[in-house]
Amino acid sequence: MELPKVLGLTGSIGTGKSTIAKMFRSLKIPVLDADKIVHHLYETSPLLIERLRAYQASLIQDGKVDRHALSHLVVKEPSFLPLLESIIHPLVKQVLMEAIESAKREQIPLLVLEVPLLFEVGLDALCHFTLVVHTSDALQKERVLNRAHMTEEQFLKISSRQLPQQEKINRADFTLDTSRSRVHIFKDLLKYLKKVCSSHA
Repeated sequence: MELPKVLGLTGSIGTGKSTIAKMFRSLKIPVLDADKIVHHLYETSPLLIERLRAYQASLIQDGKVDRHALSHLVVKEPSFLPLLESIIHPLVKQVLMEAIESAKREQIPLLVLEVPLLFEVGLDALCHFTLVVHTSDALQKERVLNRAHMTEEQFLKISSRQLPQQEKINRADFTLDTSRSRVHIFKDLLKYLKKVCSSHA
């Protein structure tokens, strides 16, 4: 059997990806967090740093991307976001591919990729299986607006960049409804993991 098997974990904002990622980690299954990869690239990627410096020098402070200035520019100039994504997404994909190869050498049986825009940017192509977490629209909105410094306008902007929940559900191999108790969620997660393992035993 070729290892690792790669499971893509995704879902819209506020649907519980982080909670499910913690469950995977509690089972000693490694999880790669795409958001953390992006933050690391802001500090370490010469290509990203130089491309952003060329666009606007004030985006770079102390040799790193100033995330506050970057967020401000994205809001101020919506046309900048596609440029930013065109630089970041290939870099994230490269990091994920290298991690998969490393896991293969180490004979790690299962690797989880936690990627909010898994389907939107085509990173599901790296996965053997996909798991979509979802919840009711009302609970999703409640969770997001309870976050510090989050506004309804920001929530709507973020949501507009993501596929509708139902479309993600339709494309998934497995789904988890995170509006239920954690005990039920964990039981379903174990059930899906058993299916993943038995499918490629």
